[in-house]
Amino acid sequence: MFSLYKKRPALAEVTILFGTHSGHSKYVARQLAKLLDLKGVSHRVLNMKRFRAADLVQERCVLMVVSTHGDGEPPAGAMRFVTELSKVPELSGLQYSVCALGDSYYENFCETGRYIDAVMMRLGARALVPRVDCDEEFEMPAARWIKEVAGVLSGSVAEEVSLVSQTRRYKARLTRQFRLNQPDSSKEVFHLEFESDLFPYLPGDSVGFIPSGFPNGRDQQGRTPRYYSIASSPLEVTNGFHLTVKTHEKGLCSPCLNHLLRPGDELEFIHLPSESFRLGHDHPAIILVAAGVGIAPFRAFIRHNAAQLNPVKIWLLYGDRNIETDYLYRDEWKALLEKGSIHRMDVAFSRNDPPQYVQDLLRINRKDVAQWVQSGTAVYVCGSKPMGAAVRGFFDDLSQNLALGDKGVHDRAELAYYEELF
Repeated sequence: MFSLYKKRPALAEVTILFGTHSGHSKYVARQLAKLLDLKGVSHRVLNMKRFRAADLVQERCVLMVVSTHGDGEPPAGAMRFVTELSKVPELSGLQYSVCALGDSYYENFCETGRYIDAVMMRLGARALVPRVDCDEEFEMPAARWIKEVAGVLSGSVAEEVSLVSQTRRYKARLTRQFRLNQPDSSKEVFHLEFESDLFPYLPGDSVGFIPSGFPNGRDQQGRTPRYYSIASSPLEVTNGFHLTVKTHEKGLCSPCLNHLLRPGDELEFIHLPSESFRLGHDHPAIILVAAGVGIAPFRAFIRHNAAQLNPVKIWLLYGDRNIETDYLYRDEWKALLEKGSIHRMDVAFSRNDPPQYVQDLLRINRKDVAQWVQSGTAVYVCGSKPMGAAVRGFFDDLSQNLALGDKGVHDRAELAYYEELF
């Protein structure tokens, strides 16, 4: 058989890479792919976590859509690509472009995309179109970037692109709030419970509040959401969610949540799904390392795991300031240990004698940690960036000694390591 109509040859071979935390970068990458389909441009779409930077030397054209998490961090799935990029030899034969997503509230706005762009230029790659930096309302600048890229690649004027906001707003009503730590603590942490519209959350997800959207609140400015990890499981809390919130005196949201909001008050929130910080059941056990309010997502993990038919074994390492005033959810952990929902728990407090941190617990229990890791255990870390760096350093060293690979913890094929730092 033959056809009178020959298939139009591809005008370019393009690889579209995305690095995402909330799913926005993936959405932009998919919309770009749809337009390239219409223009007859051959392409493939890959998550950065499945692409090695060294393979850029084999590419002709690479388009990258990447977000910046927090104050300058790459998404977890893009970490290896970003880390390895500077080690790539010259790329003078490569065309590229970057669409950077970020939040101008943070000082290092779109830092990941800017870094990738700078390194690509230094390696000799040629920009197909200039990098675009997108703020929280990313739809319009990202759409313009998609149109420009598609036009250059196809050699024709591209159609107008319209990106639909992926940010849906839900309503929640506060039903309960209480302080978790003692009044004489040097900080203030509250537990909050909400009833809400149904939304498809999982442990590891976050909810965001707009500072100007609080009832009974101060005259707040700002449209950028402030996000908080969900501290409950949808298998237990079927019509709402729980939060663990530390008060920041100069914060735009936490003082309102902890002091101005009253039971019965309603407010809008945004659901932020996690692309990588997910409780998996493809490992026989998990180690959870948390400090301070970093315990919030792990409360969700532990309670969600306990509701499964075949729960995995959990070792929780938790650190805070003072054992007498700052032991968050102390009675709850005791009950879960007795029930067997937590297999093992070790705690460290930095302002007791002797002062200890979670990284000290790892070093003290290095032999046991090594045995768990060798059995295929996944590691999750949540807390401050300094804590995260110390814990990552421990597992880098451990992985080298256990011959888990020369890439350290960033070699996800060898050691399942996930972190959420702030």
